[in-house]
Amino acid sequence: MLYLTKDLFPVFVPLGVVGFYRYLWFIIKLLAYFFYRPMMPKTNPTYNPEYDVTIIVPTIDAGEEFKEAAHSWLVNNPKEIIIITETKMKDALQELANSVDPTRIRVLTVPKANKRLQMVEGIRNTTSEIIVFADDDAIWTPTTLEYILACFEDPNMGGVGTSQTVKSVGRYQTVWEVLAGFRLTIRNIEIAASTHIDGGVCCLSGRTAAYRTCILQDPRFQYEFTHDFWLGKYPLNSGDDKFLTRWMVYHGWNTYVQICKEAELLSTFKNNWRFVKQVLRWTRNTWRSDFRSLFMERKIWGRHPYVAFTMVDKIFNPITLLSGPITVIALAAEGKFHLPWWDIFISYIVWLMMTRIVKLLPHLFKRPQDIIWVPGFLIFGYYFAIMKIYALFTLHEVGWGTRAGIDQTPAELAQEKEKQKLMDQQLEQDMEKQALESRDSAAQAALAAAAAAATHYEQEQQQQQYLKQLQSTAHEIPRPDSPGSAELIRHFSRHQEQQRQAAAAAAAGNASSRRLQNLGEEEEDPDVYTYNQDDELAQYFANADALLNTRTSLSDPFGYYNGSNTGNSQGAGGSGPASYGGYYYQMPAKPSCRVPPFISWLSNVSTTLFKPRNPFPAVTASPRTATQRAALKSCRTIALYRSGSNSHAFAKSLPVTSRFSASSSQQQANVSLQEVRRFRSLFENNLRWNKKQTLYERLTFPRTLSTKTTLKQNHNDLVPGIRASFFEMDDSTDPSVTLQKSLAAVPHHAIKDEIRLRRTEIDIKGNIIRSDVGEFLKSELCLRFGLHPRDLRKIDGGFSNQVPVILVRPEVIIVNIGHIRALIKADLIVLFDSPDSTDRVEDSPFVKYLQERLRMSIVQAGGQTFEFRALEAIFVSTVGSLHSDMEILVKVVTTLLGHIEEEVDQFKLKEMLQYTKKISRFESKALLIREVFEELLEQDEDLAAMYLTEKKKGHPRAIDQHDEAEILLEAYMKQVEEIVNVVTMVKHQVQSTEDYVSAILGAKRNQLLMFELRIALGTLGISSGALIAGLYGMNLQNYLEQDPHAFAIVSAFAVSLGATLFGTCARKLRVLAVGAA
Repeated sequence: MLYLTKDLFPVFVPLGVVGFYRYLWFIIKLLAYFFYRPMMPKTNPTYNPEYDVTIIVPTIDAGEEFKEAAHSWLVNNPKEIIIITETKMKDALQELANSVDPTRIRVLTVPKANKRLQMVEGIRNTTSEIIVFADDDAIWTPTTLEYILACFEDPNMGGVGTSQTVKSVGRYQTVWEVLAGFRLTIRNIEIAASTHIDGGVCCLSGRTAAYRTCILQDPRFQYEFTHDFWLGKYPLNSGDDKFLTRWMVYHGWNTYVQICKEAELLSTFKNNWRFVKQVLRWTRNTWRSDFRSLFMERKIWGRHPYVAFTMVDKIFNPITLLSGPITVIALAAEGKFHLPWWDIFISYIVWLMMTRIVKLLPHLFKRPQDIIWVPGFLIFGYYFAIMKIYALFTLHEVGWGTRAGIDQTPAELAQEKEKQKLMDQQLEQDMEKQALESRDSAAQAALAAAAAAATHYEQEQQQQQYLKQLQSTAHEIPRPDSPGSAELIRHFSRHQEQQRQAAAAAAAGNASSRRLQNLGEEEEDPDVYTYNQDDELAQYFANADALLNTRTSLSDPFGYYNGSNTGNSQGAGGSGPASYGGYYYQMPAKPSCRVPPFISWLSNVSTTLFKPRNPFPAVTASPRTATQRAALKSCRTIALYRSGSNSHAFAKSLPVTSRFSASSSQQQANVSLQEVRRFRSLFENNLRWNKKQTLYERLTFPRTLSTKTTLKQNHNDLVPGIRASFFEMDDSTDPSVTLQKSLAAVPHHAIKDEIRLRRTEIDIKGNIIRSDVGEFLKSELCLRFGLHPRDLRKIDGGFSNQVPVILVRPEVIIVNIGHIRALIKADLIVLFDSPDSTDRVEDSPFVKYLQERLRMSIVQAGGQTFEFRALEAIFVSTVGSLHSDMEILVKVVTTLLGHIEEEVDQFKLKEMLQYTKKISRFESKALLIREVFEELLEQDEDLAAMYLTEKKKGHPRAIDQHDEAEILLEAYMKQVEEIVNVVTMVKHQVQSTEDYVSAILGAKRNQLLMFELRIALGTLGISSGALIAGLYGMNLQNYLEQDPHAFAIVSAFAVSLGATLFGTCARKLRVLAVGAA
């Protein structure tokens, strides 16, 4: 035996401490994993995948596995899928996308294969609220998006990840895939634990991760993301998921990972030795990212201390892992112990095997056959420890390692570096030139504003005296609805306008002076740009706030930011908010916990050695709810107009140090004053605004308002009424009573007279003659198109639960079928869409096909008139969309039913339940469309009235002359009928599978009952024999103690009794089972 003597104390005590720490740390993770709970979807969620989610897939060589993955994405019903690849692969991927779903999958290209550039290209082409990045082989469950979006109910949530498992490439998993599965199991435990303890994660895996679009469309993020260098000279292509996770942490956004079956994705891994290269690339990315998080950015110490400690633990993990076998080998080699060396090694290996099996229990419960690979995982763990040390000394190698066409040669890296250097020099020259121009233009604007102020100086003095006289009788700034206040408000506004002009002149002069002073003094790295006090849009909002001379901030008009002075936007290292383009930014606070001294020392050393090329900026995006972003959309529009360019040029200009526009400075100054006046009139009412700011926010924007369209549609009319009642209350007023008064004060026309739509008009030649978004008077629409007010409900997207309909009126055909809402006249078609839609109408596949049909001649169109060509285009798009959805649903459901028949699994049964609901909804949708055709075919008058062109020419059709219309409707009704039949057949298959599953589960239940009964009978037999043996063994005088054969006789009798009893009962049980069958 091995004794712990004094000479072994220096060896075993440190090892004992390390071992105690390692397994205590593991127990903490395990407990947190068991207490972790995923976020559950709400009944009425804020985000709908069909409108708010875009899936971006950067790839270069997607194969057949992409089809299976794409089908699983489409089942989740996203708005669209964007594939980004290099130019030479576009044709192949476009053909692959068309074979899956040509309407909801787009293919974009970049000049060269670079994952980060591909991701940014997809971000710039996204119009939805949420972006989900996915690998081309990531297979989702039907509820993946539902569970991902559940996390974004938290307005501070920036990124969401999912749990993962391995999908085998072949029929059976290789040892490399089993090792990948083991790693994913441990990763899921660690991420669930960190999410539960402090809400942080080490990495949101790039296989599938969701982010808010407003974060990723920040031009500052896009610049940093595509200009990420290691040691200032090695461009990073991989490690995008690490960068995104660090960006969330640094900029104050929360993260979460859904560890549950409903959100678990399947992903393939390399099934050969190339898996080692994958692991090596991941290890290098982890080293780089952890160094930056711990020693350079350091925000993680304050926000997620548990995750920070986990990162430190990973740094020392190779040393602690290798110290165990090295010590055992050294002690066994000395040979000073009573045990032979092989006993020591066997004991150590058995101990390691037992501890590894405990860590892998979640995986072994799902795949018990993988237990034979636990020794291989043990060996791979020690190999991985050596690999981590090797990776630490080769961090300069930034290649992908497993994909051809992505890695760059040293010559290409040098060429790119030289190119970047030239671009930086050119950018520096442009910045200097534009700074000079902006200085001159700002000075001219200041002189013009000062001259205007001097011209009206005399009038200002007179108005000042009159204003003081009026204000001496007033206790507060009057509201517009106060009696007798019109004259006071008029003079007060004129006085304030002149004050604003003077302030604008002073601000512009100060800005030009600062530029003149700082022009020759500031020497910055051209790659390190900061949003400072001279940022054009931040300065615009700051000046506007100063001009207002009120506590109500322009950069936060609804009072969501509770800062002391929101007008003072600070630069890098400051503490105030800045805003531009409708997105609001808050300087990140310093970590709440104290950073250890040795961490600060390491930070200084690492900063000196590594010299990061692009440290993160100090300006960060403050989390906002969807409701708040919708209400502030007008601010974003004004800011884009103020920039003097379109949104794309505006986005490109932001990374450069901002400056005043070099042209039209005076005009912009005038526009600024107009905007100030507009905001002033909209948001000022009373000096008591700030006292009731929080309550006003709660009344105006209740949490239950989740429909963004409703908020945008009614906000301008609701706010004045709410505000008028709100500021008349006392501090003791009940909020519910105030809300009732506010709603009663809402103008009646806000509900009845206007309809908010996006309208696109296409003429008889197929040209788009109008495309606008706004509020249209219902009476005007009814008068123009000859409609009844009730007909407008068919095209108004504000009404929920609409059913498909085709209405024929004397001059127009109203169509609301599938995803299309339209009005068709004899020479015009008007398409309606949600006012929140930002998609380009010209890029819609339906609009392109419609224009192609309308531009045909009568002969080419087979004699069809304008209205029938438009109708047929609508029918083709609707039926095509139904058919595409049906194909995806049928394929996925058929595959799932086949898997269930092979092996009945609880998760598969739950997945089948989800698909059963989807099939029922799809069947209802198809049946409603079929009923529309059937009802119209039964109305002869409506069929004859559909000939609008002939009616316009003065030759209306007779009631029984509608053969062309009837044939057209019947053709597409038959196609819809075929779709309904296929879905009904699949529904019957699902029902049959459910019956089969019920029978299988019933049989298994009976087998379990029979097994339980046999166990009970066996226990009864053993208990009977034990009873006899117990009686014999008691201290009772039975005259058999002295007999040498007594023990054998009693034992034989006990066994015989038990066997006889068990056999008899088992025979009876078999007879009962046969009789029941």
